[in-house]
Amino acid sequence: MASDDDIDSGSDVLGDLQRRFPDFQPVRRPPTLYTLNGVGTAVYGRRDADPETHTYIKTVCFCVLFIPLLALRAYRVADAGGGGWFFLGREPLSSFARAANGAILGMLAVGGVVVALSIEANTPEGKARRAFDTAMSQIEDGDTLPGIRGLVGLARGKTTQRDTARAALLDCARGGFASATTDELERSIAALLSVSGDSKWRAALGGSLLEFAESAVDDEDKASTASSGMEFREYQMLGLDQDYARVVESASKRFPDSPSIRTLLAGILEARGDVDGLVALLDPHDAELHDDSARILGQVRLIQGRYDDAIRLLARYEKIAIGRQGQVRRSIAHYDEAWNREFELLQRSAPKEFVRKYESADPAEQQRLVVEYIDARLSEDSEIAAARLASARNAVDVRARLDLGLARLRRAQEFSNPMSRKEMLRLAEKTFLDLGSAAEDSDEYELFYGQVCYWLGNEAKGKALFEKLLTRQSRAVEQLLAVGSALREVGATTEARALFEEAYEQATGELKESVAKLRAVVSTETDEKIQWLERAGADSGVQVELAAARGQRAIEKGETDVALRELRRAATGYDEQPESAAMFNNSALVYSSLFELSGDPADHHESVRRLEHALLLDPSGTILLANAAHELVSDAVLELNEDRLSYPDLRLSPRWSQSWVFARTDEDWTRERNRLRDHPKVNRAIHLLEQQAMLAAKDPGVHRTLAGLQGLFERVDELKKIHEGLGAIEVDDEMHRAMVRKQVTGADRESRLEESSAWSERLRARLESLDEQKRAERCLLTEAWIESELSRRSWGGEVDAQALVEAAAANHANHPCACSRISRRDALTAVLSDALAEADREYAHYQEAARHILDDLDRLTLAARDPRVLTWLQQSSEARIVADALVDLFEVFPSVPGIRSWTLLEQIDPERARPLRALILKPHFRWGARIGQRLLPFLPDPALNLYWIAVADGDAALAGSILSELAAEGIPLP
Repeated sequence: MASDDDIDSGSDVLGDLQRRFPDFQPVRRPPTLYTLNGVGTAVYGRRDADPETHTYIKTVCFCVLFIPLLALRAYRVADAGGGGWFFLGREPLSSFARAANGAILGMLAVGGVVVALSIEANTPEGKARRAFDTAMSQIEDGDTLPGIRGLVGLARGKTTQRDTARAALLDCARGGFASATTDELERSIAALLSVSGDSKWRAALGGSLLEFAESAVDDEDKASTASSGMEFREYQMLGLDQDYARVVESASKRFPDSPSIRTLLAGILEARGDVDGLVALLDPHDAELHDDSARILGQVRLIQGRYDDAIRLLARYEKIAIGRQGQVRRSIAHYDEAWNREFELLQRSAPKEFVRKYESADPAEQQRLVVEYIDARLSEDSEIAAARLASARNAVDVRARLDLGLARLRRAQEFSNPMSRKEMLRLAEKTFLDLGSAAEDSDEYELFYGQVCYWLGNEAKGKALFEKLLTRQSRAVEQLLAVGSALREVGATTEARALFEEAYEQATGELKESVAKLRAVVSTETDEKIQWLERAGADSGVQVELAAARGQRAIEKGETDVALRELRRAATGYDEQPESAAMFNNSALVYSSLFELSGDPADHHESVRRLEHALLLDPSGTILLANAAHELVSDAVLELNEDRLSYPDLRLSPRWSQSWVFARTDEDWTRERNRLRDHPKVNRAIHLLEQQAMLAAKDPGVHRTLAGLQGLFERVDELKKIHEGLGAIEVDDEMHRAMVRKQVTGADRESRLEESSAWSERLRARLESLDEQKRAERCLLTEAWIESELSRRSWGGEVDAQALVEAAAANHANHPCACSRISRRDALTAVLSDALAEADREYAHYQEAARHILDDLDRLTLAARDPRVLTWLQQSSEARIVADALVDLFEVFPSVPGIRSWTLLEQIDPERARPLRALILKPHFRWGARIGQRLLPFLPDPALNLYWIAVADGDAALAGSILSELAAEGIPLP
């Protein structure tokens, strides 16, 4: 190719060319021509030759394999020697070249579109769109199951079709299964439920399934299958339990003989605590029950004391529970593995936004952020969702198997034949051991088996297992906390407290704060709890618990505004925490305290609702069992009385004696007692207490509470079982001993006086502001005020006992009932005690020494063992007034007063007391006294009940041993 320098022409030549060819544009350089293996640019063709100038036009083209494909530019050239050209200037492309270019570019565009479409069709998005269309076509053609599975695959994926597929699945769930067979429906629903998501998605899915179940009016199998897709517990957590109940109850009416629908309905009745409804529903089908229906009726039979039936049904369920253990363990292990994997990944490469939030948060908030982040990451894993449901089911299984063990223990207690009893106890032990076998030869197994040993009364073996674990782990902080928590669960609170304190001394940093928080839980007094919480750091969770504790302390001190502020703050704080058994338990206690301030029944009902939710998450937690049992009984009282009493005016915690205000005769009292006895919540409370008595056998409080309820209902056989069940158990009585020591010494006299004075003043103010026409409320507040004044008097406060008598008399005249008579007795006894103190200097000294620990009735009856005091009582006009009041109380309400009231009457007026003797020596009184004294022999109240029964029976040896035990504890005796 020639260069421009070889052209033998000047500007006049170019000018001539421009004149000859108007479109000619001179160039200074030739175009770049280069090919490699036939691909590149080259010149082609020859057109528009000019003989005069010896020039013509050639076209520069892009070529492939030397074949021109696209015309780029045209140049007028002149031949040069050696086969090259002089490039003189540019010319327009020919019409043919332009047309060819257009054709080539069009072909390339079409090809590009074809290629792009081909590529797009093979991308995940393209495949997803085709899969969606295919799935929808299958469903429309009646091929339901493959179509559903196709949509499920898309719904579990990460393409843009995910939400579209989920919406289509919801449409199918609502009505797309009409043509499916029952088998297809079951498989389709299983596929649907494998799609994980947040609570909003699960709620939408659950609601859609319920819509379909409701529409299946003529198909029992479809209605049952759709209704049972999700478990009732999940519907509860999603707030759809009422919709679920409506659908299942409707299906039950349409298909009354359906076993599967019957089981679903039983689950609803169980959640409502409707024992009668459960028995009516399930009892006719006892022999054919399985799975949850067998469990539910078995647990009802346990509550009813029909232990053989309970064992038979629960053993049937146990086989099913054991059969799914392997899958449950694998699911939970998968969850743990996935969670740990995500946690390690988060530690290595956390998102910047997460790091920013984490670094600015307190420790509790940091923990919440981690949990929320990982849970969100795992929310789309169907196996993780299955693991969570498996864990919830496992909690139900464990509860049922514990109930089976409890039923076997109770049945063993009924056997008089030692061999039969031993065999049943062996079966009970095996039940508990099977629960712990999964962790054999591990720390967890020793912890669990140690607890089982406590449950079975083998405290020595349990202690040995715990000590072995602690020794092997060199009493490390983690093991001290684990064993301490296990001891707390079995009721050994004093030992647990000691281990927590040992752990606190060893721990450092954040762990030390965590130990302090745990130690606060086992505090015996509010101030002690606050002290430990203040050592537990400043994270938001601790601050919420501190607010709750400070609110409770403010209640005790009568600081209502402070209490309301702190408790409302605590309630809000708990609601912001992740759902857990502890959160529901703690917030429930806050609502219970709020009820004391507001008297609003809704607060108390909310407390019970939260405790029930906590039990769903942790059915065997002994603290939960105790709290739930207490609140259930209180809520039963509230439900019985809230239409008859204005609790906002009273602002008193619900207790059984409040029903006495409606009892004018013993028949009234018995009716009120029976209403309480028959209340479903009371029966559930007794069942929970029986559970707790087995799991926390060292806690004397649970046995006393259970015996108190059974004694109230005069269930002698149950009292005997409680007494026998105590066996050789060494209860943890240190807290009660410490309380007695404080009372004997008056160590906390000032604080007790301050609290009782504040309480008395609040009650007085309520009375003054209460409408005179609210007679029942005024009676209860007067009784509470007299009780608070007597408490203030016992702590050294100046109280006019005669004024109390006048208030009690006016109260009785205004509203005569069991409550008014009890108040009158207590006020008159105080006047009698003061009169004796004025007449007898020795008794005056004794009254001063014992007033913190013994009430007027106990001081008088004990002092009357002295002939000098006895003579004074039988000659005193004040004593005769007391005797008249006691006779009236016994004659009108023979079920109300106890042995100590009768003893005082017998000391003052033996003739009138003698006919009443049989009233206070009934079997349930005797067994209740034995249980109370067996549990806490140094506590005056239960000990003196049994003492005076022993005196009445002429059992001098027993009476002497009881007084010796009291004296050894420092109880002042005359």
